[in-house]
Amino acid sequence: MIKNAKQVIKYSFNSIKNIIQRPIIVLLYHRVIDLEFDPQLLSVSVENFHEQLLYLKENYEILRLEDEWVKKDKPAIVITFDDGYADNYQNALPILEDLKIPATFFITTGMIGSDKEFWWDSLERLILIPKEFPSEIELQVNGKTHSWNMSSNNTRINSTEWNVLSEYELSSRCQFYKDLHILLKPLSNKERSKVLTAIANKSSQQEKVRSSHRTLSRDELVSMASSDCVTIGAHTRSHSQLSNLNILDQKDEILTSKQTIEKWLKQPVSVFAYPYGTKADYNLHSISICRKAKFLKVASNYPGQLHSWTNPMQIPRQIVRNWDLGEFQNKLNSFINN
Repeated sequence: MIKNAKQVIKYSFNSIKNIIQRPIIVLLYHRVIDLEFDPQLLSVSVENFHEQLLYLKENYEILRLEDEWVKKDKPAIVITFDDGYADNYQNALPILEDLKIPATFFITTGMIGSDKEFWWDSLERLILIPKEFPSEIELQVNGKTHSWNMSSNNTRINSTEWNVLSEYELSSRCQFYKDLHILLKPLSNKERSKVLTAIANKSSQQEKVRSSHRTLSRDELVSMASSDCVTIGAHTRSHSQLSNLNILDQKDEILTSKQTIEKWLKQPVSVFAYPYGTKADYNLHSISICRKAKFLKVASNYPGQLHSWTNPMQIPRQIVRNWDLGEFQNKLNSFINN
């Protein structure tokens, strides 16, 4: 009863806000690519992405994140991408240009042209996909010893049968993968790399980049930035959890990414997105650094709507999954009305 009452109050409050001023919905994408296995649910297929954007173009005004917006008579949309995967250039950009739709791409500068995958992709490749994997494994993580026994049901997982939102584990490797994801997220890039190397060594694997999971090259980034449809924003240097860093390291992560992009592209960078982006992933220092860096807008990653009174240093976004058009329409309606 209490939960239902809170939901009614929240819905009524949002309805009043939307009467006062129609909301702007900021959508968050990561990847546009057809993948057989996507445990983090970061990918939208090329077909679904095209259908989603065509629907948006036909039904909503699509705004640029960095622009100043006047009061809107109807809901509007902003499209953003995080991280800097190569498929943003290969698959998303041609669709955006064909439909003449603007989008902002937040770039993790330390991964541009990298010979490594993002750490969560490496974790997937090392743990879930191999045919053979040790039945017992011990790892040093942040100075502590952790061990896992996977002697029962130690099977590979490389299909759509399982993802991180599944309420069951198809294999003991699934729990191992989830445990490692929690342990590695707050670590520095250097410490995460140590653990990934240890997993590779213990499971007799090579550390390599899959073509399907590579990041943008510098040339691709420069070419993408030249498009009239594209705004490039900063997303730190190493995609570290800012709230777990001291203020000096936060400054280095944030300002270095901004300065590096400006050097590469020879143009100012006015927008930023917090890595991971929940309210637990950044803090008041992060906000202060971004404000002093004179970012016009800073994107988070938790649900919400954007109004003129929204804090520009904490803009909520709605993550988009690999939804067909019908489900996308339903989700979009809920983003706007709830």
